[in-house]
Amino acid sequence: MSIRCECRYIVIVKRMNYLSKRFLSGLIGAVLGVLCSILVNSTLIELCINVMFTIYFGLLFAGIGCLVLWRGYAESKKSESAEVQRLKDSVFSHAALAYTFGGFMIFSGLLCFVLRKDWFVGIDYKAKIPFFAILSISLTFIVVFLFVDCINCTASSCKAISQPIVQESRQTYLMAMSAILMGFLYGLIFGILDLEDVELYRMAIMAMKEESYCYPIGIIIGALTGILNEVMREGSESLSNTNKHPEEV
Repeated sequence: MSIRCECRYIVIVKRMNYLSKRFLSGLIGAVLGVLCSILVNSTLIELCINVMFTIYFGLLFAGIGCLVLWRGYAESKKSESAEVQRLKDSVFSHAALAYTFGGFMIFSGLLCFVLRKDWFVGIDYKAKIPFFAILSISLTFIVVFLFVDCINCTASSCKAISQPIVQESRQTYLMAMSAILMGFLYGLIFGILDLEDVELYRMAIMAMKEESYCYPIGIIIGALTGILNEVMREGSESLSNTNKHPEEV
């Protein structure tokens, strides 16, 4: 009887531990989603009103795109001599994703110049909505993976955490899909509200209105991403422990 009670207690403790980790991951994801919304929308506003900021970010996007393309080329060369089993970890190879993302970043750098209303007067604001969505996706990509790198660096210095928070390919793809979805919605809202053509004295009011739409998006997507990432991480940890101690299974 005592053994059964002890086993039930251990199971309950493990479940509570899992739930607390998922809740904490969801909470951190929600906070980071709000921060991402603030950074992306503030950058979009600056791109519309500041010429030097537009030139700087256009060149920055182009530079990052070239670096990612070079990394994709290096990955493709490395994968030629690697084991075939490693490439079966996901549907797309890392090199293909790097090529796609690098080209996307370079295209976003060109869009920084297209979206200047005093440089291209003939473009209607409705036609710019897809451009804002693409530009916002690139910005969100950079912010999200900057957060991921910071979290992984912090986790690596913590002895209580056995492995990085984002490590596997499926976790990386989860972050990428979340960044695409958040960035698309942020850019869509920004373009529909037409903040580019708003007078400067009304910019702060319209920016707060836009953020009131974007905050819930960041909270929901960020929380769901954090919870799903923790679930994937728990699965990889349990699989790793099973491989380490097969005799205990």
